Amino acid sequence: MTKLLTVDLRSSVPGPAATPEMTRLLLDTQLNFGRSEIQRWEPVHVVVEDDRDSPKGLTDLMSTVPFLMVSRRFADLLRSFDCECEYLPLVVHYHGKTTEGEYFALNALRIFGKVIDRRQSKIGLYHEEFGLARDIEKLVLSEKELDDAPLSFLEEIGHFAVNEKLARAIEDADLVGIKLLKPEEFSS
Repeated sequence: MTKLLTVDLRSSVPGPAATPEMTRLLLDTQLNFGRSEIQRWEPVHVVVEDDRDSPKGLTDLMSTVPFLMVSRRFADLLRSFDCECEYLPLVVHYHGKTTEGEYFALNALRIFGKVIDRRQSKIGLYHEEFGLARDIEKLVLSEKELDDAPLSFLEEIGHFAVNEKLARAIEDADLVGIKLLKPEEFSS
């Protein structure tokens, strides 16, 4: 069964706030649109600060406004599954230290546009022209529409999905800050 990849927001897990330097991002860079950005990508600087209500520390998955960040550990796991994605280098500034090559922006090259079973899902708003779903109370995915891709981006909801095999590997890897949701647990 497909699961959705999300940031773990439990209070017992570090919840770092990652802010990329937007001036370094190319105006025409669009991640998770199914096209390669590696040729135009220059390492983006990201400032990471601890959330005052969460334990201090970095995690293997962090969310920024324009992209998801993955750690080298998580990227290596995804590489071992031959996921169709790019790992775009980031320069991370955390507690006065700068690290390069330890975090990456995740750019999915495998995109699915229409995978929601709209007859069984409960969606407040579905934009027909753009294929975007909002105000989701119940999400049911058409599993037959998804092939067995280990990692893909679901355009309709703007989230990454992982297949069952990769989900088990993520759970076994003891990665920090990652939560895998069953589609029926998702709401927006």
